[in-house]
Amino acid sequence: MSRQIYNQTITEDEVISLAGKYISVPQNTHTGPDGESVNAWFTGQIAGYEKAVISFDYVNGKFMSDPLVFINLLMTDGAGWVLSKEELEIQIITKEEFDNTLAEHLANQAIDK
Repeated sequence: MSRQIYNQTITEDEVISLAGKYISVPQNTHTGPDGESVNAWFTGQIAGYEKAVISFDYVNGKFMSDPLVFINLLMTDGAGWVLSKEELEIQIITKEEFDNTLAEHLANQAIDK
C-alpha cells in the first residue's frame, strides 16, 4: 500500500531522504509561459537530485531580485523530472507497486498502438 508523503511543496532535506526509494508522482503540474498547464506524472526509483537556482527571467529578458529555485529528481532509469511548485503529490511506494504500475502502463501503451 502506498502512502502520500508530500503535497504541494517539498524541501531539499526531504528530497535527500528519498534517495533509493520508489515513488509515484501522480500530480506534477507545470504551467508554461503561454499559460498551458501540463501534468508531468512519473514513477520510479530515485537515484539523486539536482538543484537549479535561476536569476534570469527568460520571458521578460531581465534579472530577478529573488531567484527561482527548482529541484529535479534524477531517476535510476536515467530520467530527470523537475518538481512542480504549483501542484505536486509524491507517494512512497513499494517495489511491487512500482512493478505493477509499470506493467499497467506498458499494457496500456500496447493497447493504444
